[in-house]
Amino acid sequence: LADPCFGSTIALKTSTLHAIGGFEAFLHKLADDYEIGRAVRARGAKLAYPPMVLGHAGAEKSLLELMRHELRWARTIRGIDPAGHAGSLVTHTLVLSLIAAVLLGFSPASLLTIAVALGARIGQKLWIDRILARQGPPLWLIPLRDMLAFAVFVGSYVTKQVDWRGLRYRVSSDGVLARD
Repeated sequence: LADPCFGSTIALKTSTLHAIGGFEAFLHKLADDYEIGRAVRARGAKLAYPPMVLGHAGAEKSLLELMRHELRWARTIRGIDPAGHAGSLVTHTLVLSLIAAVLLGFSPASLLTIAVALGARIGQKLWIDRILARQGPPLWLIPLRDMLAFAVFVGSYVTKQVDWRGLRYRVSSDGVLARD
């Protein structure tokens, strides 16, 4: 259902790049990689997806740098697919179960929901570690990571600015960047 095109995974012929206007045509787009893929598809070319899983390792040196980077990603996704981004609220199960527990006075059912959500997240992490044949971050970081992801999700609805490589930009409703 999706037609993604992610920056570090794009490989295209020079002639195709020139035919879609070169990198300059996407210079002021927040979702430049997505727009490159869309332009290639609009010319009738097909995108190929290799049969592999790509892992990701963050290079951010601080929590603030990580939050700014992820907020830019979240604003990008929100701009490309607003309904899908809003629907991704349901993927924040651990934080939602914590909110529900507070609202329900930490009832036994709400505590069970937290346990199930946390168990599912631990299982997901271990499964991904096995698929990628690596040992990811420690399990105790899962709740903190999920809270950060939820804060970024909420933040994507309240900010009109993003940070890109240390520079601040305003994002218009059509995803065009303007320097602050």
